[in-house]
Amino acid sequence: MTAQVPDTVWLDGEQLAIAGVSGHGLFDPAERGLKPAMFSTACWRGFVCTYAVDAGRLVLDALHLGAGSQIDGQDVAPGAPLLGGTAERLTIAAGGGYAYQNLGWPVPFTGGLLLGADFIRATYVHMGFHPAWKFERVMEILLDHGSVQAVHDRSAEVAGRRRVIESGAAGHPDGPRGGVDWIERTFTLDYGRTFG
Repeated sequence: MTAQVPDTVWLDGEQLAIAGVSGHGLFDPAERGLKPAMFSTACWRGFVCTYAVDAGRLVLDALHLGAGSQIDGQDVAPGAPLLGGTAERLTIAAGGGYAYQNLGWPVPFTGGLLLGADFIRATYVHMGFHPAWKFERVMEILLDHGSVQAVHDRSAEVAGRRRVIESGAAGHPDGPRGGVDWIERTFTLDYGRTFG
């Protein structure tokens, strides 16, 4: 098992990893008749989303699917029924699988997203998604039905949390390792609106 490839968001010309989610309405493959197939141990769920903030709204810009993914019961491949009639946007993705580019689909997400940049390599764990405290810079974006309401720099709060974790004053989020509870925790990005 390896760390998972994160979804990302383009915000102000920078691509940031989604490191926390509190809310609902992000892209759900099942709602589009998709059954993703695993890329590798770094992408068990079989899909990776690239979102963007465009004119104050969250959109799905690109979608990568593992080889063997299906749409409405048929394999994703040139000539097969394609996602939303977007055949001209389907490409072969690097490393295998397929990619839909330049989608621009509105995403009706309501809640908060923590977006991380400058991953701290010393915090790497060989499992799940990396939470916000493992990034030097963290932005929180608050949305209502896909419309950006506010953007906050949470880097200082996250650095404070990281110092507490590293000091041992609080239980380490990555430990104890190896149990089912720990594995499940590493695969969730729920941050419960810790900030703001």
